[in-house]
Amino acid sequence: MEQVEIRIFNRQDNRWDTKLLNYSEAKGSGVDRYFEMETEPRESRLKYLDQPYEVRVRDSDGQWSDWTFGSVVRV
Repeated sequence: MEQVEIRIFNRQDNRWDTKLLNYSEAKGSGVDRYFEMETEPRESRLKYLDQPYEVRVRDSDGQWSDWTFGSVVRV
């Protein structure tokens, strides 16, 4: 896996944000890898908390996966 494309709903601006992240930016190890989308001391200011997202990954051959859907969880 080389890149991850995430479309995530921004509840403050009421629009979808798109982020293209390199796999090397992921935290964790093995299958328990994740991307920290935002850091905010006050929960009420979080843009992506409990919001829907779409994600797909690009492998080393340049092929994109199908889109997968979910909701952001608190960590």
